Amino acid sequence: MLLADDDPFSRELVQILLDDVGLRVDIAQDGIEALELATRNRYIAILMDVQMPRMDGLEATSRIRQLSEHKHTPILALTADAFADDKNRCLEVGMNDFMSKPFAAKQ
Repeated sequence: MLLADDDPFSRELVQILLDDVGLRVDIAQDGIEALELATRNRYIAILMDVQMPRMDGLEATSRIRQLSEHKHTPILALTADAFADDKNRCLEVGMNDFMSKPFAAKQ
């Protein structure tokens, strides 16, 4: 699984939750790193923060969707913006679903 998030606390929290269920997690601190990792690896799913430096999650998702090995990989948006327009933008670029931060393990 790939986790792209620029916030160290969010990265650590998500990594702990995924480790607890036995998932190996690669970490990207921005969209450029996420794209580089997605180019070199296949993932069962990608958790993508929307607002990151250098390249945001929307642009990274759009570019990852152009990679043949990730055309159908589930990509879940992680964002502090929970408005309908934000969700629609995420879906328009190819994200499959949307989760608002802060979030709980049950989500």
